[in-house]
Parts: sequence; C-alpha cells; structure tokens
Amino acid sequence: MEKDYDIVAVGMMAYDMILREVDESLFTRDATLLKDMGISSGGGAMTQAVIAKRLGCRVALCSRVGDDTYGKYLMEVLHSEGIEDTWVHVAEKEATMVTIALVKPDGSRNFLTREGDNIHNFTLRDVDPQVLKNTRMVSYGSFYFLPGLDGKGEEMIFRTAKDAGAMVTADTASDAFGKGRELVFRNLQFIDYFVPSYEEAAYLAETMDVHKMAHTFLDKGAKRVLIKMGEQGCYLAEQGYEEQIPAFYQEYVCDTAGAGDNFTGAFMAAVLQGMDFQKSALFANAAAAVSVTGTGAVSALKNRQQVLGLLHRKGL
Repeated sequence: MEKDYDIVAVGMMAYDMILREVDESLFTRDATLLKDMGISSGGGAMTQAVIAKRLGCRVALCSRVGDDTYGKYLMEVLHSEGIEDTWVHVAEKEATMVTIALVKPDGSRNFLTREGDNIHNFTLRDVDPQVLKNTRMVSYGSFYFLPGLDGKGEEMIFRTAKDAGAMVTADTASDAFGKGRELVFRNLQFIDYFVPSYEEAAYLAETMDVHKMAHTFLDKGAKRVLIKMGEQGCYLAEQGYEEQIPAFYQEYVCDTAGAGDNFTGAFMAAVLQGMDFQKSALFANAAAAVSVTGTGAVSALKNRQQVLGLLHRKGL
C-alpha cells in the first residue's frame, strides 16, 4: 500500500535565536559587539523534518506550538518548506519554547532555554494514529524532552507505527526532568534506528566506551545504533557489524547548533531513498558537515546537491 508520507516527525518545535561570537569574557563587559545574530527554527523534530524535506522526502510534522510570535514564525517556516502541518496543534495562550544559542569562536555553543508550554502540554491527544499509519517512517524527537508523552505515550506511538509497517527512528536529549534510563530502555525494542549523541549514550549506558554503549542498546532491543560523535564522526552498530565513520573536516565552522538533527534528517532521507546502513551514515556525516557552515540549525543545508558535492570532492 502506497503511503502519503515518507516521514512523520513527532516531537519538539522551538524558536532559536543565535548570537555569535561570544565567550566567557562576555560577563566582564557592559556591552559586547557581535559578529552575527539570527533567528531560526529549531527543535529535534522540526529540524529533522526540514532537512529531510529539502533532501527529497515527503514529510509531515506532528507537534504543538503556542499561538504567540514565536509559534507563528515556526508555522510560517513549515509553510515555506512545504511540510504538512495538519497535525501541528497551535494552542491559544501557550508559550512556545525559545532557545538562545551563544556561539563561541570555534562554533561550539551553550544554550539558554525558556521551557515552552508546547513541550509540557504535547500529549497523545495531539497525535493522530492515522498519520502514523500513513508513513514509511516515524521519527521521534526526542526522549526526555516531551514529559507529556513520557510513560506510555512513546510506546503507543511506536506500536502504532510498527503495526502499520513503518520504521521507527528515535533520538534523545539529556535527562533534564530526571526520568531515568528505563524510559528509553523499555522502548528500544520498537526502534529500528536509535540515534543518540555520544554524551547521551554515555549517560544511558553508564560507560565512556562507544563499543559498549552500542551493544548496551542492541542488547536491549534496538535493531541499529548510530552514535553521533561530533568532529569524530559517528559509530554504527547492528548485530554482526560495527564501524566508526570519520567526520568530514570543514576548514570553516560557523555554528554547530543543529548538526545532530541535520545528521538524523539526512540519514533518514538516505535510508528511504535506498542507501544501505553504511552509505546512509556517510551521507548523514556529509550533511552534518555542510550544516555547520551557517548560522542556525537550518540555514546552511539547502539541497541534496550540496551533500553529493562534498562527497564527490572527497572522492566518495
């Protein structure tokens, strides 16, 4: 049966403000001159949706925003990108999550975040089972950042998707609300591609050894694991195979915010367009490398040709 969507992204939307360049000396002065500042859409589900759409996928987003200035901007981004927003609940009198990214000269960043009502109030009532059944892949972004779904919410989403024959991809944030490791572990049995960062994987697996991290997740039911390791690339693992794939060096790094979500969005697009596990991860590494050359999560990577061009320049 033909599905209407390649990807339904379920989860977080945020409004990002990016300030660069700053460092710790910021707090020693009354005023600091910035090289650049900008605004961008953000949040795991939204960034992955935008990137996958730009790379050729049919994408719908299932999320929640407030009916405020920030939420209206995010809805305008969805419209301009051609992402289906029927399942985004615009809630009156609710505040949308806002993040201020303080970007250092090397492109690394620290975040100041106002928790939005949208992340706390997003529950199963906002998730239409029919759209989960009408897609080739469901992307969940992210564990630990949607407390209204913690508990049985994620399991219901994953079961609905799997019963309809869809693949499931999921990433995670830091355990900001103290939900514990079991929240993730009990859901790994439903996940085809588990995509944590190295730091998040270290917390979950209680080890700094990436091999042990990956096998912890495989042993608990994940079918394939991709651990995002920043400038060290990514670590892939499934039963009978594991490999670390180096990152692509970029001489100029502007802003690393959103690089992990660019990676995940590009990886999903590659899988759905027929690439195998290793080649999909290589494609995702290239997409992440492109993404860090601009300010904000979705400013640099515009199309598939940029990723293929980088791969071609590297002889791949």
